Amino acid sequence: STELPSPSTVRLDRENICAIGRRQSLREIHSLYLQQNQIEKIENLGCFPNLRFLCLAGNCIRRVENLQPLQHLRVLDLSHNQIQMLDPEELPRSLRLLDLTGNECT
Repeated sequence: STELPSPSTVRLDRENICAIGRRQSLREIHSLYLQQNQIEKIENLGCFPNLRFLCLAGNCIRRVENLQPLQHLRVLDLSHNQIQMLDPEELPRSLRLLDLTGNECT
């Protein structure tokens, strides 16, 4: 099989994805678009250690969790999910922009 060069941006929007599976380390990926899927849980993101931009808008996420491995994450779009509460301790310190539009969180 021919190995394709790893892109720095991966778009997997509207792919009916239900879960973020475990992968080998994908260091080259800086931006990950997973909007408009059926993802229920933020998990297995440690394989994207250099992620700077993560879009999980329009999914079924209820809790903000498992983001600590993303030490370079600057932008996180969690708009239009089902998040009801947010613990700031769950957010990486590198985060500069957080979009929670259309959630029920306080």
